[in-house]
Amino acid sequence: YRCPISQLKPGKNTIHLCFRSLNNALSVRRARPSWKTKLVSHQQLRWFRTSLLGYIPGWTPPVKAVGPWRAMHLYREMELHSVQLKTGIVDEIGLIGFSCTLENVQELESATLRVGDKQFPIKVDLNANTGTCSAKVKIDSPELWWPHTHGKPFTYPVLLAVKSGQVNREFQLNSVGFRQIQMNQQDDNFEFVVNGKKIFCRGACWTINDSNSLTGNLQLLEQMLEQMQNAGANMLRVLGTMVYESEHFYNLCDRFGILVWQDLMFANMDYPFADETFLENVKQEITQQVGRIASHPSIAIYCGNSEISQQVAMLGFAEEQRKIEFFEETLPALIDQVAGPALYVESSPTGGNLPFFVNQSLSHYYGVGAYQRPVSELRSHDVKFTSECLGFANVPVEHSRNQVLDGDIPKIHDPRWKAATPRDSGAGWDFEDVRDHYLQQNFSVDPQKLRYENPQAYLQLSEVVSGQLMAQCFAEWRSG
Repeated sequence: YRCPISQLKPGKNTIHLCFRSLNNALSVRRARPSWKTKLVSHQQLRWFRTSLLGYIPGWTPPVKAVGPWRAMHLYREMELHSVQLKTGIVDEIGLIGFSCTLENVQELESATLRVGDKQFPIKVDLNANTGTCSAKVKIDSPELWWPHTHGKPFTYPVLLAVKSGQVNREFQLNSVGFRQIQMNQQDDNFEFVVNGKKIFCRGACWTINDSNSLTGNLQLLEQMLEQMQNAGANMLRVLGTMVYESEHFYNLCDRFGILVWQDLMFANMDYPFADETFLENVKQEITQQVGRIASHPSIAIYCGNSEISQQVAMLGFAEEQRKIEFFEETLPALIDQVAGPALYVESSPTGGNLPFFVNQSLSHYYGVGAYQRPVSELRSHDVKFTSECLGFANVPVEHSRNQVLDGDIPKIHDPRWKAATPRDSGAGWDFEDVRDHYLQQNFSVDPQKLRYENPQAYLQLSEVVSGQLMAQCFAEWRSG
């Protein structure tokens, strides 16, 4: 949101921010949804554009988002916003479509776009202290951006230089990369092809690294993504239950060669797209967020939502009720308008006769994991592509346990420990029970007996078993 403020007086200005009670807003009677989900604690959350972190019982800590999200800025001088950098490759020529808006501009004489070591003139227009800049750039035979598992994630630095009267300003923009990403969905497959090469995607669903702030610890972020790269991961999925990640996150993924599967922030609920006010607000959200991240070469695909198609199917609704106009038509058209041609899928999971068939198109796979199936069944399950899978409650690493518990061995039977263990809503088990099942299967020990006879050994083996299962599953999926 942008708010013009006039008649500023040095040292005598106060900005009042009002955050009204969400609980009171949720209590207002509104139209009933077509279906209810057990994912969230209150069905009326579908009317409010807020993260579901903190609202999913048994899965995230009950920390609610209150207050401003991300930084606020006061601009007195020239301000740059609405930057768009659309890249593409045609006949081995790299293309960049650039546009931006400049506010608080008295004069606008010239502007130049520098890409790498080359400079390009920009068309500029000035109207009532607002300038618009645009350019179309061609680069012959550009270096390509690759996932780090297949090549070098090469990017070109981009700089905007503006001359306004006696003032010369430079704005460092996001770097750009040139790559072609296609998808093969023939014969129930779901394959990514980058620069003409099939990519075996391996990675994880990404959760913001500090759910208390909803912004994340930016110092820790680089370390975590470097660890992901060193582990061989080449794709991360930003889930629709979370938040749109920071610019720093996408810049690091560009640098480390990690593809990003980007969900839009919709999950499981029957959103009121028929309400005009809600729809217009969502369109503005998509325009701003997709416009912000579209220039990043790491963005591999946009996904309309998390598990809505699956939710409707599991409730037994007819196939036509799974086809929601906003996700089928409105959203992909909006993304195409803002970002240019991009890969898009309506929902995760989706496709096949039913969206939860793992051997057809895009699935969420919990056979090994939540459903405690043996690893030996992986081959018969014939998973094509899973954007969410396995699922274990990981034991916090030792230094985290020591920090919280002052070096004491954790009492895993303590109600507070079990209350913090992730679980599916309404289930009679949690994901620690799942881990214990595989602990017994892989190490031929009784988890309950080991826990009270040798708790240190229990913790050490519990740390190991999740990694073992992941290694076995990924090796099978990667095999011929």
